Amino acid sequence: MSDQRRFTEYYREWAEFPATWSDRALVIGGHTVMSRWEEPLMRCLAEVVAGPSRDVLEVGFGLGISADWIQELGCSSHTVVEAHPKVAKRARDWAETKPNARVVEGFWQDVIDSLGNYDAILFDTYPTSAEELKYASNRFYYPFFPKAAGHLRPGGVLTYFSYEVDSLDQEHSRRLLSHFDEVRLRLCRGLQPTADCDYWSASTMVVPEARKNGN
Repeated sequence: MSDQRRFTEYYREWAEFPATWSDRALVIGGHTVMSRWEEPLMRCLAEVVAGPSRDVLEVGFGLGISADWIQELGCSSHTVVEAHPKVAKRARDWAETKPNARVVEGFWQDVIDSLGNYDAILFDTYPTSAEELKYASNRFYYPFFPKAAGHLRPGGVLTYFSYEVDSLDQEHSRRLLSHFDEVRLRLCRGLQPTADCDYWSASTMVVPEARKNGN
């Protein structure tokens, strides 16, 4: 099966899952994909990519926490990619009051090559297939690294939800440095995941800053 066909089938499955919102979480297909406890982390991620003159690409909207921070911290333009139709609808409603924001509905695998180049990219998606969910602990986002590098302008930066407590393991670092020239790490502290959170439990998470050379 081709990658394009495989991702199209995953999208159809994901699109059929119900999405529900509460004051504390977004749940899709029975999986909590974003929670309010992530707010400090989302601000850390937004601080890496935001800037008054930056064109920012954000992959994954969720509860819109990082999107709100990017807007508050400033950017020149803000493109949001969101795969789930109901979440994409919410993102479009959010973008109606943001003159510099636009929303692209679809899997990043399907739309990334039509989006142009950016100064900064924030990647925060939830595994959207049984295969990705099974291998989430093995960095399901690795395939995004070369795409991000290819869509960043010289001097551009990528950050993402790293699933790393206080450092990057050797394989993770090697994958990043295969596509980027420099990787800096921040440590986001004071996280308070809820007791029922099934995707994170630590009070810290590494926030990577993967950069391309400016020349």
